[in-house]
Amino acid sequence: NATAAGAGGTLSKMAFSNNAAICQLDFLVGRHGIRAESSEIDTASWIAAANISDEGVALFGGGTQKRYTADGVASSNVRPVDVLEGMLTASAGAIIYQQGKYFGYAGVFTTPIVALNEDDLRGPISIQTKPSRRDLFNAIRGTFIDAANFYQATDFTPRTSAVYEAQDGNVRIYHDIELPFTTNNVRAQRIAKIYLERGRRSRTASFPAKLTALELASWDTVIVNVEALSWKDEVFRVVGW
Repeated sequence: NATAAGAGGTLSKMAFSNNAAICQLDFLVGRHGIRAESSEIDTASWIAAANISDEGVALFGGGTQKRYTADGVASSNVRPVDVLEGMLTASAGAIIYQQGKYFGYAGVFTTPIVALNEDDLRGPISIQTKPSRRDLFNAIRGTFIDAANFYQATDFTPRTSAVYEAQDGNVRIYHDIELPFTTNNVRAQRIAKIYLERGRRSRTASFPAKLTALELASWDTVIVNVEALSWKDEVFRVVGW
């Protein structure tokens, strides 16, 4: 059973669901999981994540499939936090505790509603332009739980990029992931593409801001304009305060 949510719905009805966000929330509040208090749940963010998970994604061969589902099992001798981290891979998502509440997010782009520029700075920006050579990759491979193969761990079709390989000297460099709550090869590839793009778009900046940035929270996206750095309408995701 999972705590049900949907478009315009609530988080109070009980029903079976493999919606990735709903399963994550159920484990977060359940006695079998993290045991978070209901007062600690940001309802709006979880409903949004559940609706994103239920979105239909067009398939190359025709038809659609739900964007994110969570299908799998977890042993009781595994730490609940590790189980939850595994469940989050099913939606390329995140759970963030801020302002006394747990916010749930699914892996999808969100449109920025805040823009920052030089006038919002109270100090110099610190930038990390790219990962070290040791952490660099341009392709993703890994395993999922294949429903067509008796739910055995199976390699999904790798996600590669000729553009990124060319940037790295025409050498393919793999990064390995495990998707223990994903049972479909196409969905596994979709999630792998997100991990690939996150890895390549890894420029990070520490932006010491004035109070004008207080309306931003972790996981929000923000537009940044800094003329000295030739940043014009650059979009960043807030990963921490």
